[in-house]
Amino acid sequence: NAINEGDVVVIINPIGSFEEDEIDVITDYIEQGGNVLVMDSILNTNSTANDLLQNFGIWLSIEYSGQRVYEFNDTINGLNVC
Repeated sequence: NAINEGDVVVIINPIGSFEEDEIDVITDYIEQGGNVLVMDSILNTNSTANDLLQNFGIWLSIEYSGQRVYEFNDTINGLNVC
């Protein structure tokens, strides 16, 4: 399993749906100390980043200025998120 071999998982401009088992694998990886970097663009109008991020209390939104901003809770289900 490649996710367990690396130092960080990088997800760039996601447009495909995240399956529940994929989210579970990423959650387990984070709980074991793994790092995940999600990079998205305001131009990615089909973004599915929030489908993944919402599981950790993080989501992206477009503000009136047209810029994406991060919003997050400090902890979700015992995970520290920042």
